[in-house]
Amino acid sequence: MELEESIKLRRSYRNYLAKDISNEDLDKILDAGMKAPVAVGKYENTKLVVLEKESLDELRKKLIEVMHKDPTYGCNKLVLIYSKNPNNDLANLDAGCIGENMMLEATSIDIQSVMVYCIKPFFNNSELLKEYASIDNEYKFMVSIALGYKADDVLREVSHKIDVISK
Repeated sequence: MELEESIKLRRSYRNYLAKDISNEDLDKILDAGMKAPVAVGKYENTKLVVLEKESLDELRKKLIEVMHKDPTYGCNKLVLIYSKNPNNDLANLDAGCIGENMMLEATSIDIQSVMVYCIKPFFNNSELLKEYASIDNEYKFMVSIALGYKADDVLREVSHKIDVISK
């Protein structure tokens, strides 16, 4: 799929099939994320953690207990983006660039996605950081990307109109 088509078709999906994403497709998605620009080229400040199968099911159960809903929407893979960049604004921008690259690549291979931010306070204020990421405390959870195959063929029409002011 061409980039323009991926951009046009990219939506946030919140209802996934139980169908597994292949390692080959996951590698393409992760590789796209790794090609995103990050502040001062400090890629060593970022970690990607992929949760799947048992780990994802365990996390999902804990999140449902605490949040009383499934913020992973039954996804097949959940990519957690962590940063140890001391400048939180730049870390958020890095995570957004990485996430969008991954979501555009996913769209191009007919895998759907949604950026999940609502679990950030839960991750950064609990022992789950260590338990699920197996990384040092100096890394902070930024955002996650839920990946899966869409459960329906409905393409929501969205008005992509933003006022542009030229001076």
